[in-house]
Amino acid sequence: PKASKYHLWLGRALGDKADHSGPFAALSLAKKVGPQFEQAVQLAPNDIQARTDLAEFYGSAPSMVGGSVEKAKRIADETLKLDPIAAANMRAQFALSQKDYTTAEREAKTAIDLSKGSARSVLELARIYGKQKHWKEMEAAIQQAMAVPKRRPEDVFFAGELLVGNGRNLNGAIEILRTYLAGPTEEQGPAFRAYFLIGKAYEKVGDKAAAAKAYRSALELASNYRRAQEGLRHVNG
Repeated sequence: PKASKYHLWLGRALGDKADHSGPFAALSLAKKVGPQFEQAVQLAPNDIQARTDLAEFYGSAPSMVGGSVEKAKRIADETLKLDPIAAANMRAQFALSQKDYTTAEREAKTAIDLSKGSARSVLELARIYGKQKHWKEMEAAIQQAMAVPKRRPEDVFFAGELLVGNGRNLNGAIEILRTYLAGPTEEQGPAFRAYFLIGKAYEKVGDKAAAAKAYRSALELASNYRRAQEGLRHVNG
């Protein structure tokens, strides 16, 4: 109960389950997400990841489950003292949830400048371009992020996820995700999900055999992963 990271992951799990549940179950689950993130921050006030998840929840969740514009701004303001780069990214994501693309781009570019072009900050800008369907700019930002020498494993996963999620440069996405799987993986990008994304990419380009193989690889690691099960059924007709 005193481990911040466990509360953080419980909040993430509840949120993910809410995203894939019916409206009544989703409402009940979503109400439990905020308190877990709040507990994570209370136990580890300087943990930037916990603060980021809490700010994202406040900024995007409806008020009936605990969302709050004022609280999202407060978390970003408090984080500014600890990590100005993270604070700028928080503001960018909050603006994005409000569809204020001008502010979102400005804050993301501030984070890029402060971080001297970190891969993660560039990828956050790519996410914003993707939401606006500015595909050329999104793909250029992803390419820029992948050229950063000190990119982290989670950056590589996120780049592949962005491309597959937006249906862009799918062959490039497959290559990026295979690069991720060949190196050290990271807890927010589990290998089974990387295989699933590869399967989705192959499915979108029409290679059902390769898609099925990737889905099976995902299920070998997580046999009850429903999205991979559904993908495999789909490509098998």
